[in-house]
Amino acid sequence: VFVKASPPYNFDLSGQIFVNGDPQVRRFEKGTFRQVIRIGDKLAQVSVESVGTVEKPRLSIGLKTNCKLTEADKENAAKTVSHIFNLSFDLTSFCKEAENDKTMQFLSRKLYGLKSPMTQFAFEALVDSIVEQ
Repeated sequence: VFVKASPPYNFDLSGQIFVNGDPQVRRFEKGTFRQVIRIGDKLAQVSVESVGTVEKPRLSIGLKTNCKLTEADKENAAKTVSHIFNLSFDLTSFCKEAENDKTMQFLSRKLYGLKSPMTQFAFEALVDSIVEQ
C-alpha cells in the first residue's frame, strides 16, 4: 500500500519525535516507523517507510496481522497512517510567510517538511501528554 503526502514533507524529520518513545508502543528507527493500529475490529502492525522525496513525498505501508485484510481494510490503514503523520496538512502558505521573517526563515529552512504527528485516538493523545510530562 502506498500513500502520498502534501509537499513539502520530510518523513525522517517528522518521525524523529518517535525515536525516544516507548518502543513497545511505537518505534522509529533506521527510517522505518512501526506501530500497532486498529483497522475496524482488527489489529495490525503497520510499518511505514519513505519511498519519495521531500518535494514528491510518498510512503510505503506494510501491514502484518493474523487476520485476512480486505481492500477496504488496507484503504483504512492508509487513511490512519495519513492521519497519524498529518500528511494532508499543507505547509506551503506557512513556508511563504516564513520567508518574510529572518528568524522564521532560518527555522523553516532547518525544519523544512516537518509536520507534527497526531494520534489515532483521543485517549492515546491524553495518555501521551500525561506520560510525556
